[in-house]
Amino acid sequence: MAALRFSSESSGTVIGAESVSNVQEAKQFLLGTWTFTEPLSPNDPYIGQWEKWIVKDDETVDVYTAYPTADDWGKPDTKVYEILTSKYTDTGKRFYYLHLKGMVVSASILNDDLIGLKISASPAVPMRRGDRNPFSK
Repeated sequence: MAALRFSSESSGTVIGAESVSNVQEAKQFLLGTWTFTEPLSPNDPYIGQWEKWIVKDDETVDVYTAYPTADDWGKPDTKVYEILTSKYTDTGKRFYYLHLKGMVVSASILNDDLIGLKISASPAVPMRRGDRNPFSK
């Protein structure tokens, strides 16, 4: 499967995750739908539900949460986000992440179709680009 890319409106060029070099490019890269539907770990006190985020250009995210026993995603809770940047303490490499304002929830860009969802001190779990329907009928 080919790596997903986004088109930068300002330059007209196609940029992948490795080429994101500023907050505006990170925001453009993160727009769209991301889902976490991996099996839940009973040892993780923070990640207790599946999540689907629809990241919008107006700096809001529609956040859907559901237990694996649910029949669908239900109704979203709309949150305000900001795009921030930091550096890894071991390598000094810069990274970009989406932070839900007023919460201890963030998602860092990892690669072209993967972001790492963190809630408080939890280890990151994978959110993949695209809408998924993991519910059995």
